[in-house]
Amino acid sequence: MSSKALVCVVCSTMTVFAAERMSIAVCNQGDVPEKTVAGAESVVEAIFNPLRIDVAWNGCEESGSGLNIILRLRRDGPAGSERADSLDVMGMAFTAAGVAGSRADAYFGAIEGFARRHQADPAEVLGYVVAHELGHLLLGPGHSAGSIMSASWNDKTLEAARQRWLTFNQSQRAAIHRELQVRTLQAARWTAGQSYGHRPASRTTQPKIKINLRVINEANLEQKTLQKAQKEATAILGLAGLEVNWLACEDGRADWSSHSPCQQLPGPADFWLRIRPHKPAGSDSETLGYTVLDSIQNLGSAGICYPAVEAVARRHRAAIHQILAAAIVHEVGHLLLGGTHAHSPQGIMVARWGAREFELLSIGELRFTAKQAEQLRSVLGNGQKSE
Repeated sequence: MSSKALVCVVCSTMTVFAAERMSIAVCNQGDVPEKTVAGAESVVEAIFNPLRIDVAWNGCEESGSGLNIILRLRRDGPAGSERADSLDVMGMAFTAAGVAGSRADAYFGAIEGFARRHQADPAEVLGYVVAHELGHLLLGPGHSAGSIMSASWNDKTLEAARQRWLTFNQSQRAAIHRELQVRTLQAARWTAGQSYGHRPASRTTQPKIKINLRVINEANLEQKTLQKAQKEATAILGLAGLEVNWLACEDGRADWSSHSPCQQLPGPADFWLRIRPHKPAGSDSETLGYTVLDSIQNLGSAGICYPAVEAVARRHRAAIHQILAAAIVHEVGHLLLGGTHAHSPQGIMVARWGAREFELLSIGELRFTAKQAEQLRSVLGNGQKSE
């Protein structure tokens, strides 16, 4: 039986779904050849179209609209995978709190290596990797043998792909349609909100609570980098409902009669932040900052170890200002929520950041959880910081 005939038999047994639409913004950060990208897009369409799912491809400039799945094509990939044919090496889907998500990466360097080892077409492999990661975004984490959601691929898997037999199973198709239906409703609400000037639902609509950060740049960090970090930190804190007033201060004796805000007696929403040129003695290579809390006077100050920020940025191939911003926000979290008990298993208050946190940071998704954001606003609203 020919492959075409077999595909028709499979289609005839499928549950008939109403047509859905999936919009994808492609950010080609790895300069993958346009011909290869076009070939991969055709493969993705060949997988989803028989499921009655239309795929609309958009440019990276559309990634901020809130209506698209965002796909980044990158050369580099996450470190630490021991299995060269694992999908974890060739792609990653960023799912929030273990459920569906909206951002994914495909790592073309690893994809090219896989294609060479198996004498496969890189465009075809890229297409199937993208479809696999889209599956995670729509279905959540977890793998399923015998389908496109298999955890690893081999020659048998590739042969099924060449024959167009590699696809989603029946339960996955149903779940994908349900998820796309939900997203269609959410997109309609998002569009309606935007038309009336509303913010997306993911951001708090409550009035922002102001905090003042008195910054002492002991490390003599260049202003451009510091300003970029402050802008990034402002955005992250803004999502939690906080508004930041940044004050450029200098070390010295306090003068309460001075009109300078840096010399005024600190209030419950005022904090000192020092960008330090060295690390505290005894701290390890991943320690980016520290917090000093004074429960008696209800005051707090934080320090960021700039050499550690630079080292971590190099090690994880990240932008320095993003690492610095995240470190600042993390320490602000401690200033308001308290010491080590403020750490959480996910979000920006994770005690030790791993590959997932750095990936989320790189796409602007490392932030406070909804519960933490509520706690931050509550603490500031009551004027009493946690110990």
